Amino acid sequence: MAGPAIEALEAANELTPQVVSASQLPLQLAAIADNLGWAYATQGDRSAALRHLKRADACWQASGNQGRRAMTLNNLGVLATEEGLFSEARAAFVTGVEVARQTARYREELYLQHSLAELEIVEGNAARALDIFQAAYELAVRVEVASGIATAAAGALWAAALAGR
Repeated sequence: MAGPAIEALEAANELTPQVVSASQLPLQLAAIADNLGWAYATQGDRSAALRHLKRADACWQASGNQGRRAMTLNNLGVLATEEGLFSEARAAFVTGVEVARQTARYREELYLQHSLAELEIVEGNAARALDIFQAAYELAVRVEVASGIATAAAGALWAAALAGR
């Protein structure tokens, strides 16, 4: 059963092509699809969540908004990880990191690095996770993102313990 948020977003998704200019359509549809993806994910409908997040990714690409695309790729990767689709998750995270770097979206890059490191842990690669958390820590210090520093440090300690260091 869809809640009121999903119903409102679905209605917006239907109305948007009728009321938004063609030049702004991909951007608006991407934002709606992104929100629908997470709304469906919170309701446990993974297939609908993935469908909408993939649509958001395509729309972000069409709109040229690569910065927002980076976080959609993170969301796709997180869902894929939860579904056990590790190669799909890795592809989303790696592409997201590349996009974030190309667009100088440092916070997004931090989120993606943390997600990629967590995937490494899930796959049993604690030493590789430690390397990624350390790189994330260095980036967070360089760009002065306190929450990123704390998260990367905690992740690095976790990975080091799992790696037996």
